Amino acid sequence: MEAQPKDEIIQRIKDRVSTTYDQWTIGITTDGSPHREMHKFRGSWRKWLTESTEDAAAIEQYFIDRGMKSDTERSPEAALYVYIF
Repeated sequence: MEAQPKDEIIQRIKDRVSTTYDQWTIGITTDGSPHREMHKFRGSWRKWLTESTEDAAAIEQYFIDRGMKSDTERSPEAALYVYIF
C-alpha cells in the first residue's frame, strides 16, 4: 500500500461515506488489520496509509469534528494508518 497525501485521503473518505458521519467510526493505528479483527467487523471497512503520523491524527480529528465516532482510545505515536467502518 502506497502512502497518500492528507487531502486525498480526506476526499476519499468523503466519497466513501454515503450516510451521515455519525453512523461511521474512524481511528488511527500502526496497522488497521488487528482493529478489524478486534471488532469482528465484516461490513464496509477501509484503511489508508498516510504520509506522516501528523497527517493521520489530522485526518482523524477532521472527521471526529464532523460527527464520526472515534475508535482510538489513545493516539499511537507511530500511527500511519487511518481506517473507517
